This record gives sequence, structure tokens and C-alpha cells, in this order.
Amino acid sequence: MDTNPSQHGARAVSRLTARQRQVLALVAEGRTNAEIGEALGIGFETAKMHVGDILARLGVDSREDAARLWRSQQTAGARLRRALGILPAVPARAAGFAVGLGAVAVAAAVVFALLRSDNRAEVPPAAPVATQTTAPSVELIGTRWDLVTIDGQQAVSYESAAYLLLRDEPWEDGFHGGGYSGCNGFGGEYSVEGRRIRFGGMFQHARGCGGLADNVEEPFISALHSGPLVLEQSGDRLALVTAQGMRLEFVARTDGDPARTLTLHRWALTNLDGRGEGAFRSIVFDFKANGKFSTTTACGELRGGYEHAGMEMRIVVDGETPANCAEPDKVFDAQLRAALSRTTTYLVDLTVLSLLDAEQGGVGLAIVEP
Repeated sequence: MDTNPSQHGARAVSRLTARQRQVLALVAEGRTNAEIGEALGIGFETAKMHVGDILARLGVDSREDAARLWRSQQTAGARLRRALGILPAVPARAAGFAVGLGAVAVAAAVVFALLRSDNRAEVPPAAPVATQTTAPSVELIGTRWDLVTIDGQQAVSYESAAYLLLRDEPWEDGFHGGGYSGCNGFGGEYSVEGRRIRFGGMFQHARGCGGLADNVEEPFISALHSGPLVLEQSGDRLALVTAQGMRLEFVARTDGDPARTLTLHRWALTNLDGRGEGAFRSIVFDFKANGKFSTTTACGELRGGYEHAGMEMRIVVDGETPANCAEPDKVFDAQLRAALSRTTTYLVDLTVLSLLDAEQGGVGLAIVEP
């Protein structure tokens, strides 16, 4: 049991990775997740997940608490204690007078350097931006990996590319990962040990697509469930190989993460609970980075808020359908509000956004061209 909060804080911070310390230093400066992502060259969602993992590892409930803990470890006194703690012990009798003077000189130099540092935080240097050569440097975690081939055969899907997205977000006994099978969204737990990756229990939508989709979905999901897979990555190429030798090959999509795509564009309604009409496209959604959204139906403005993590999404719609709205428009407005409120999952693929619920209803949208 830790009886000294200072010692506890030092141990907690020491357990953070170099990247997490970079993120925490920026949190202590008051940076937002978007600003952290821009400063470190990572996506907004990746920055957000780093912050969540840091709070969990430090055992604190808020960014402010984490920032206070970080700052408490960056005082001259705290750095002095750490620095002196790594100086070699000098036996009093064996060292002799000269060695004793040397130890004192080293300690004095450490103190002098620390006191001249003006309390500046010990921040690990930011990772340099990789120079693109024949293949770009791509992080395994946080990158969307599009499925290209299954055992050498091209993976042609029903609507859009099947993909895998691994996130640095704690989930059950591992981390959260998911993607799109070519027909249905899926997600669940994964863990990486060395060059092997294992997927645990997954949830998956149950829409039937048939044809090309079955040729991709069944072997893709079965391979992920088959046990530990050998993981091979070279630049923007990734391969997962099952114990039976089945090989899934992926290529990195480097055009932004789904959360950023969600807020970069305006989205026109294309279908509601499986029903599509041309008139729907006049209803355009605008998702803001601050967690708010808005659109306009024939009954007037519809606003609300949203939260998302991984593939999960929750939408809260403000207010109710106006009572003075014409009956057909009133019914449609109420149906749209209900479908949005049921949302549990979101999928972004190229120009298509799907807001889905557990019963496979939901809202389909497409990017509004500029």
C-alpha cells in the first residue's frame, strides 16, 4: 500500500510509455485531443484513446488530476530525488577521499543543472515524422487496414472494402478492435504478443448480403476466430496468417480515421430503417468535433449530441417532434429521431456513413459533394 503520494505518483508516471508521457505533457499544457493529435501527428481518436489509457494507468478520474500528477513530478525537487536515486552508492571506507570528492562533485552538478532548468518538464522527444520511401511508415494500432486478398484471391466485397481497425483502447482482458467484413460491422477484444495476435469474443451485425460478400465475410471472420495468427507488417502492408496457413493480406488506408471523416464532411440522408427515397437527400447532417450534430427536416431543425469510442456510438436527440407539423412530415420526423436514438454502432467507409442499432435498423448517409 502506498503511503507516500509523491512516491505513488512517481511510480505511476514511470509506468507510462514514452508516447503516453508525450501525450500527458501536452494534457498538462491544457491541449485538447485535437491539438494533441496535431502536435504528435496522430489522429484525434488515437489521441483520445491515449488520454483514456493514461487516466486508467494513473488511477485518476480526470485530465485535471492527471495534469496535476504530471506537474508534481516535474518540480526541481522531484527531479532531484530521481536524479540522486540513480547515483551509484559510494562505500564510506572503501572509496577514499578522491572518490568521495568525485561523488560530491557529480551530485553538485546534478543539483546545479536541475535548479537551472526552470521547472521545465522532462518530455520525451516527439517521434520524428517518417520520410516516405518505397513504403510509408504506418503504425499497426490506429490504422485502418483494408483487406486485399484471402489466400491470394482478391477480396471483392458487397458494398465497400472489408477492413480491420485495431485500437489502443482497453477492452475486457485486452484491447478493442473491429472493422467491416464486407457486409457487416464487427468488433471485440484482441491482444498482441510479439509477432502473434489473438482475437477474443466478437459482436457482429447479422445482415445477410450473399454472393460476393459471403466469399469475403465467412473466411475473414473465421480466420480471425481461428486462434493466434502470425502478424507480418512491412510499411503499409500487413498480413495475418492462420495456423492452417490461410493468409489475409491488407493495405493501410492513410486518408484519415473514421472519427475525423465523420466531422470533416456533411452527410445527406440516403435511407431510414432500410427505406430509401430520393427526397431524403435534402436532409443533411452536420457532425461537429465538439460532439454536437444538427440537421433540418420538414418539421424544422433537429439537434442533439453524440459520443463515440471504437465502433460504438450513442446519440441523444434534443426535444421532440413539433406538434404543429403536418401529419406525414410529423411521422417521418419522429421515425428519424427514434432511429438516431437507437444508434449503437457507426461505420464510415469512403463516402458512406451508417448509424446502426442492434436490430439492424438505422440511418444511412452519404457525403455531400462540395
